[in-house]
Amino acid sequence: MHGDFTRWTFDPRDGYRQVLLQQGRMLLDAEWNEQTTITAWHDEERTRDIVGAAGGPLDGAGFAVVDTAGASPTATAWADLRITPGRYYVDGVLVDAAPPAAGGAGHKLADQPYLPKIGDLPGLPEPTADGRYAVLLDVAHQHVTADQAPRLREAALGGPDTTTRARTVWQVRLVKVAAGTACADVVDPVWGGRTAPTMTAALREVDPTADPCRLSGSGGYRRLENQLYRVQVHDVAGDGTARYLWSRENGSVVAGLTAIGPPSAAAAAAGMDAELSLDRVGRDEELSFREGDLVEVTSPDRELHGRPGHLATAGAPDGTALPVTWAAGAPAGLAALGRTPIVRRWDGPAQVANASPDELDDAGIEVRFGAGDFRVGDHWLIPARTVRLVYGVSALSGTIDWPTDGLGNALARPPLGPVHHVAVLGILRRTTVGGAGRWALDEDCRRLTPPLTDLVTLDLLGGDGQQAPPGQPLPEPVRVVVRNGGRPVHRARVRFTAVDGHLATGVPSAADAAQVVLQTDARGQIDVRWLLPSTGPATRVLTAVRLDDADAPVDAEVRVTGRRDESGTVCLVVRPETDLVQLFADLSGVTALALCLTAGEWTLSEPAVLSGVSCVLVTGVGSATRILSAAESALRFTDCGEVQVRDLSVAAVPAENDQRNGALDVRHTGLVLVERVHAEVGDAPAAVASGITVRGDDREGGRPVERAVVRDCRVEAGHAQTGVLVLDSRRTDVAGCDVLATADPGADPEKRFLEWLGDPRFARRIARRAVHPLLAGEDGLGLRRGWSSLVETRNLRFGSEIDDPKGWTAYVGDQQVTTVEELQDLVRDDLVRHNPDSRFFDERTRFAAWLRRVAEEFAAVATATAGITVAGATAADVRVRDNTVAGALTGISVALGDPDEQRETVRRAWITGNTVTPPARAATAYLHQGVYVGDCHRLDVSSNVVDLADGKPGYPVQGLLCAGRFGPHAVAAANTFDGTVLGIRVVPGPSGSPALWVARDNVCTTGPALVDGTGAWRDEGNVGV
Repeated sequence: MHGDFTRWTFDPRDGYRQVLLQQGRMLLDAEWNEQTTITAWHDEERTRDIVGAAGGPLDGAGFAVVDTAGASPTATAWADLRITPGRYYVDGVLVDAAPPAAGGAGHKLADQPYLPKIGDLPGLPEPTADGRYAVLLDVAHQHVTADQAPRLREAALGGPDTTTRARTVWQVRLVKVAAGTACADVVDPVWGGRTAPTMTAALREVDPTADPCRLSGSGGYRRLENQLYRVQVHDVAGDGTARYLWSRENGSVVAGLTAIGPPSAAAAAAGMDAELSLDRVGRDEELSFREGDLVEVTSPDRELHGRPGHLATAGAPDGTALPVTWAAGAPAGLAALGRTPIVRRWDGPAQVANASPDELDDAGIEVRFGAGDFRVGDHWLIPARTVRLVYGVSALSGTIDWPTDGLGNALARPPLGPVHHVAVLGILRRTTVGGAGRWALDEDCRRLTPPLTDLVTLDLLGGDGQQAPPGQPLPEPVRVVVRNGGRPVHRARVRFTAVDGHLATGVPSAADAAQVVLQTDARGQIDVRWLLPSTGPATRVLTAVRLDDADAPVDAEVRVTGRRDESGTVCLVVRPETDLVQLFADLSGVTALALCLTAGEWTLSEPAVLSGVSCVLVTGVGSATRILSAAESALRFTDCGEVQVRDLSVAAVPAENDQRNGALDVRHTGLVLVERVHAEVGDAPAAVASGITVRGDDREGGRPVERAVVRDCRVEAGHAQTGVLVLDSRRTDVAGCDVLATADPGADPEKRFLEWLGDPRFARRIARRAVHPLLAGEDGLGLRRGWSSLVETRNLRFGSEIDDPKGWTAYVGDQQVTTVEELQDLVRDDLVRHNPDSRFFDERTRFAAWLRRVAEEFAAVATATAGITVAGATAADVRVRDNTVAGALTGISVALGDPDEQRETVRRAWITGNTVTPPARAATAYLHQGVYVGDCHRLDVSSNVVDLADGKPGYPVQGLLCAGRFGPHAVAAANTFDGTVLGIRVVPGPSGSPALWVARDNVCTTGPALVDGTGAWRDEGNVGV
């Protein structure tokens, strides 16, 4: 700054924040200027701390490189490149590009406000080589006086020269960079990484003289005026050699240049080259142009271009006419100098800056320079003072204000200015097309930020890039956070949209909406679960956008992608909030499936059905995984290749119709493994359901089960139901299971008994119990007290449960009853209708007393129809081992087909190590057995125990019943029957000659060990009563 200043005192190392006036004191320009500089320095440092090295506002940012239409350049001519108006900050300095007066997209890159064309000198010339160029924003300060801005003068005061201004100027320059250079890699070759030169100023020391009679100069600053010396680099040669000028008045002796003309005749005669017309003369002789002065003809525009002025030697001035002799080249004309040309006086000739001391004048000041990269305009200021105030005593001891070390030696200092701040705006690419350069923007390097009051951001925390099988929500929630300057924002509203998808804060289902608006929690976060559509494109997009109080979107949206897994192999962890019914439906048809059900409880209104999967594995975490269904099945698998179900609990309610579906139901599947499953099935009037059902189909075109394994399971079967049911399985293995009969603890037994009597199926079972001991299969009534029934070859006296022959005769009356079935139907119909005229409902009769006793037994004992049943049309290999069955009328049953039809035989059957505990009393019991085997080619029944609950049966229980056809080998060995009416009963059937049919080492504690209707079985070592 070439102003008429006292000195320049600001130093940030001092830490000053204010300049304070005192009363009655004078105010110097240096103090005022220090205050303005302190304020500017604080402002710029604070801004740099906030914005960083460079940055701009999101709204109102400038300095984008565009074409004339305001678009990003693609193949744009050099003359059509523009710089947009707006603001930007570089090193904390605000740079504001005002809109061009002519309008348009912005300022021309080739002709900028602070890098203009000057005559033939272009503003920013176009590079000629193709390649990539970094676009740099160069920011500096320019000193503006009334010569450049006449409106600084106050006309009311006669237009005196008062204050000046410091203006921020900017230039956009290009620097060639290598291919692949990123914005952060760009270094400005002019000011970036520059090694600044230094200068040292000191007072010349006077040599001592040996002649005491000779006068010698005194030391210190010797001039009588206080001065502000300015040392400034004038030009720099190609080899880096710099020349400098100096001025005692900080270069402030200037005048406006209005014309350059030929010299007057007198001046020409004196050897002058030209005459400069000035706009004024100096204030006094000391501050005027004088003959012999060194002057520089220049302008602010030339300074902005980094060009030195034209030096000349002044002749004798004539008013405002100043004849000069040019030191080198002369300007082509006034226009070639640019806007507001000036003439500046210097006090010393141009000298080479080097390390040797140069004395500026006779004031005794010496300067020397250190090596570095000199730039035109580099300058240093040296305040020189004739008087120094020391402790209140004034003395003539001239000095200069220059920093020194602890020993008083002058320090080398870098230039005071000019200071340049540089930032990267972008990277352009030049390509020659048709002989002309075409420019495209490769990268916009500006860094833009919102205002501090608008730093609320919506950010994604997780959930992107997940995948899930059809119908299954993405495994993890989509999580976003709203923050204001890094701090969470509570109750911010965010709208989530997933086209054709379903969103919820919990587990989403197909009933949930595709768009939701949610509020952030105290952490500023929102979790939303996403269920992708089961059809359409596999990859889907969810968007999240912050809303203002008018539900208008704010800022950019967050985009999240999710993918439906269609690979055919699915492995999932399923939590209780998942809709199992929908999940199974959606996963049907995949190639392989593994589901891990976590601890928790699922409540279903219908069965979860999975079909058409080649390989299925469903596991839980034991009894902690519970699936409760209000339907006949909880889990159902059909038409699969292999199904494994482990470590979970299922419960279901029997259906009205007799389909024998299981709470766990597997159909038409090649390989089945069920282990460690707890299955429960509720009560029903008839045998219509089971706890676990494995069902094949051996009909023509059907699919039998190749192998079924039910192992280590616990099955609770309600009234009249079955525990484990396996149908049409070529190989069956039921091992280590516990099957027990249970009753609904919340039901009223008496009320339920009466209700169930209205069901013909339940009433028929009660009716059969009433008539079976009397008729024992005979066609006629044969009513008589103490009757005997022929059982194969033994007479076994059972006695009648309703011991009332006259009553029976009266009950039948005129009815045409001649068979057991007709009598049974008569009793059934009376029970169903609750016929008040019937003896069963006449409280005075033995019939009614019997029915009350049956009702009491119903209330006291839960009775399942069967514990473990293996049946169907085919079975090659059956193993029923080490199971426990309690409360079933038939503990274990292995037989194929309908006994009244021709049926296949079980090829091999092993029934070993089982314990069966039939109920001692049962409302629907009439004649049952612990183990039943029918039609078996090879049979081994051994080491089983049939043990009545209290050893006093209320109805006849047979230990082991073997009926139908048998092959060459049948063995019943080491079985124990305790409390049964007999041990082993063999009913004859159409069999060939036996090779070995033997009952060996069996024990029956309450009846004969063997009752053989065929006479073909060997009786070896059996013990009975």
